[in-house]
Amino acid sequence: AYDQMDSENFYRNAEEINAAVMACYNGIHGTLNNEFFLTEVRSDNTRHEGQGSTTGTSLEIANLDLFKVEPSNTINNAYWEKAYHNIANCNTVLGHSQVVTNVTLREQYDAEARFIRAYHYFNLVRLFGPTFLVTEEISIAESLKKDRSSVQATYAQIIDDLKRSVTDLQDITYSSNDLGRATVLAAKSLLAKVYLTLGRYEDAKPLLSDVVTAKGETLNVKYADVFDTTKEMNDDIIFTVRYK
Repeated sequence: AYDQMDSENFYRNAEEINAAVMACYNGIHGTLNNEFFLTEVRSDNTRHEGQGSTTGTSLEIANLDLFKVEPSNTINNAYWEKAYHNIANCNTVLGHSQVVTNVTLREQYDAEARFIRAYHYFNLVRLFGPTFLVTEEISIAESLKKDRSSVQATYAQIIDDLKRSVTDLQDITYSSNDLGRATVLAAKSLLAKVYLTLGRYEDAKPLLSDVVTAKGETLNVKYADVFDTTKEMNDDIIFTVRYK
């Protein structure tokens, strides 16, 4: 078909790898469409008003609110599927980036893919515990034979991905056209958050100190301004998923 490109004839150069990286950023939206229900709805930050409703969606939200989580719950299932779909996108970048001859650019693309992959696994391991740890392109048949990996193994992969992202994004700067791509400060911040989650405070401290030092005086943004739609990408925003 003229409106489709098969994977065997793509991923041939830096431009096409960059397009694949953009697909990874775009894929984050899929999980965020449902993440609110798996996190905020379960917390005391929100409450579900439609407890008496008999509509399917309302009942699924009510069950999540009550910590009743079944695989058949479409909200729960959609989050899992979207996360793994985008992890596959990241693995595709990492599996084909060797066609980029500019080493610095190739390392940047790899670092962005690893950052996004780590972001998804960090959310998955906190929500679901043991994960199906997939770090390369695999077939459907291979995926059916996969066993779940331990929480410890998942965190080890997350930390490795983020450490490599920190190294490879260290000297990367972006033009205004690339606003929103992962930076070294984003990688350091996410790695620090992983360490804080694991209680590894001494490992987190130097990373966070680096971020504060790099941001300097610009961190004095008023709290309300952080979420002001007229002040998007203000200096308190270290990484955000952008919607158009």
